Amino acid sequence: MFESQVIANRVDAIALDLAALIDLLGGDHAVAPQSAGTVADAIATVESLGRLMDCARVRVLAPLIDSPLLAEQLGHASPSVAVASIAGISERSARARLAIAGATSTDKALTGEVLAASRPVVSAALDAGRLGLDAANLIVT
Repeated sequence: MFESQVIANRVDAIALDLAALIDLLGGDHAVAPQSAGTVADAIATVESLGRLMDCARVRVLAPLIDSPLLAEQLGHASPSVAVASIAGISERSARARLAIAGATSTDKALTGEVLAASRPVVSAALDAGRLGLDAANLIVT
């Protein structure tokens, strides 16, 4: 399930990180060798962006977790095949992302009550950009 405020916060964070990265790269798209600090800042910014994108990669899969029939509507045999095909990744990576999405997304009970994610701490860390896919997958599995 998409949480619009979480997504809006992530978009704002990505915009800030992208602006900082553009400043660090300068005009020739290479980090100017002015200082070790500049290189370290560029590395940290790129990694921060990567973790924020990892969160987005997982969050967009929630509809496939909620409704596996959606994969069939997309013309695929299963959610993992759909993700692999659409994202251009291996089925193994797709299964890992779907496992993370399943563990970090809220669910609904038969009564309609919203159930918390089974891994709320992992979910919060992904949303905050403190955890990437590899670490999340290790924790979830």
